[in-house]
Amino acid sequence: MTRFTRRVFIKSGGAATLGSVLGLGLLPSLTRKLHATDQSGGESTQVKLTYAQPAKKQSWQYMGGTLTITIQLVSSPESGVCSGTAVMSVARTAIYTKASLRVTYTASFSEVANVTWQCIGGVATATSVTHPTTPSSPDVAIANVNNPKETIGTLSTVGSAGSNPAVSLTATVLIGDELSPDHTLELTYTPACC
Repeated sequence: MTRFTRRVFIKSGGAATLGSVLGLGLLPSLTRKLHATDQSGGESTQVKLTYAQPAKKQSWQYMGGTLTITIQLVSSPESGVCSGTAVMSVARTAIYTKASLRVTYTASFSEVANVTWQCIGGVATATSVTHPTTPSSPDVAIANVNNPKETIGTLSTVGSAGSNPAVSLTATVLIGDELSPDHTLELTYTPACC
């Protein structure tokens, strides 16, 4: 009788499984299904901002003066870190300066945009953009630093839209009736779900 009882619990092919010992042939298959479900990650809900270069600056000579454009990126959290919400601060400046022995003329434009990114439906999305000024400024007078009413021309700028991760600023100088070519500086970052 003891011998017969052993044969009921032990498979003739070899080792017993938990399912066969308990008489639950479904258990191994159920365990595999649960394991497969655990492995699926689901939809991303976090976002990260990555950039290799946090700042860029370039200068050009025009009509005896210098035009300098600068773009700087600062993110929270820092580059490559996943978070529920990420904010990119983009600072852009354009400065034209012309100096002679007796007088210096200058004009400047600057703005900071804050762009909030979130992962919505698996896509990195700009949910908020704030500018203290518009990306495109009205013309700024190139004026004598000692006498602002004395001007020699204007500085014009056009920036990319705040939600565009390909950040750019284009500046043009007009002195008298001489117009400089457009000078553009670009700096890119990448928003992605993670």
